Amino acid sequence: MPSLEELNPRQQLIVFIVLGLGLLGAAEYAWLSSMRQSNSQLQQKVQALKTSNAQLRPLALAAPALARSNQSLFARLRKLEKVVPAQPRIGHFIAVMQQQALVTRVKIRQVMALPPQPHQFYVSVPFHVMLQGGYGQIAGFYSLLARLPRIVNVRKITLVRTHPSALPAAPWQTVQADCVVTTFYSQAGVHPLPLHP
Repeated sequence: MPSLEELNPRQQLIVFIVLGLGLLGAAEYAWLSSMRQSNSQLQQKVQALKTSNAQLRPLALAAPALARSNQSLFARLRKLEKVVPAQPRIGHFIAVMQQQALVTRVKIRQVMALPPQPHQFYVSVPFHVMLQGGYGQIAGFYSLLARLPRIVNVRKITLVRTHPSALPAAPWQTVQADCVVTTFYSQAGVHPLPLHP
């Protein structure tokens, strides 16, 4: 085989062109090979995203219904927080009782807070309340307490006829009522106590 120097210039040019094309082809093959590998990885990622999208598509379709359900649940939670509030606002509850007493023309003679009683999910807060008024007015007072948005229990009711000399009272305040009025608060922020069987 003749050496490159023995070839005429035209043959040398052809050899250089062939070598150049060979190097160019090898470089292009290496570049295309890396591009194919990169494309293959991108295709795998695209396929993984398509699979993930296919799995999430039903959730996307259900999202409006879930949002409506969430709004409904939050509305119910707000109503429940009115029935059993999370914060024990004792002063507010006493003010509400005073307001109901004014409406029914009942005189609240005494309100004494008794110790709160923790339960597993709620705390009951009892009050010893002494009222004075007419029988119908006291019954109306209890009826208004029953209509409050929060839970209120009235128990241990005793009714006694008042004597004019016993307490200063208006002429229509002929009955004295002693009772225990209990309201409730949720255990939000309170550690639940262990229940004893």
